Amino acid sequence: MLARKLRNLLSLALPRVKVLAYHAVSPEPRDPYEVSSSQFKLQMEYLSDEKYCVISLERAYGYLKEGTIPDKAVVITFDDAFSCLVDHAFPVLKRYYFPASVFIPISFVGRADGFSYKNERGDFMVMTWEQMIDSTEFGIQYGSHSMSHKNLLELDDVDLMHELQESKRILLEHIPSSFFPFAYPFGMYSEEVMTRCED
Repeated sequence: MLARKLRNLLSLALPRVKVLAYHAVSPEPRDPYEVSSSQFKLQMEYLSDEKYCVISLERAYGYLKEGTIPDKAVVITFDDAFSCLVDHAFPVLKRYYFPASVFIPISFVGRADGFSYKNERGDFMVMTWEQMIDSTEFGIQYGSHSMSHKNLLELDDVDLMHELQESKRILLEHIPSSFFPFAYPFGMYSEEVMTRCED
């Protein structure tokens, strides 16, 4: 715990990388977590025109460990792996050769969104494994968003470890990788959850 606090303190003096965190990209957004297709295109065009250095999360991690970050470095991420990304975000990223990381709630792969709202949104689908595998060919990397997108702070130890370990096992079974990022559902975490994620 002391080592983590020292690392956090030291990180304040180290170079930083900006992260653009998205959820859904669609022609007609219906909630604050969606970005319109036209706005997303403009934002990516801006990054390109202004010569931002768009890097993968894996590369950013490597740079952070080294303590050197390229000027204007930016990482693009998407939580929830909604299938609308396939039609409205990935083609734009591919055009600019921009990598991105997508975080998957594993239990919902190929199913309707049953975690963002109290009522399932039947027309809001999570990507299939096939869609994810196809997108890795042009720079999309995948990480876990837990098994079921539950608030990890509300789980007992057994359920917490299931959410973390099983999601990792299943994801790596479908998309093998030496780099395994994890995004906390709802952005909720604690010192204990952070430690468990590192196990």
